[in-house]
Amino acid sequence: MLIEDYFQQIQLLIESSEIVKIFKIESEKRGIYEGLIRGKIDFQDNSLLHLREFVYVEISIEKCIVINIWIQKIN
Repeated sequence: MLIEDYFQQIQLLIESSEIVKIFKIESEKRGIYEGLIRGKIDFQDNSLLHLREFVYVEISIEKCIVINIWIQKIN
């Protein structure tokens, strides 16, 4: 699998989710099989997910994910 294919899979997965309100995802190719994804996902319940993922997809998908979650209550 090429890294561009993986980036596309992630994009489609987020777009198809009914619980996602809005999102912004940036992908950075680091090689044919390596890349970095950074993003912010706002959910319908007003929670917010910041994510960073380094992925290597040459043979199988190996991930290193750092997730910071901020939950903000809106009155």
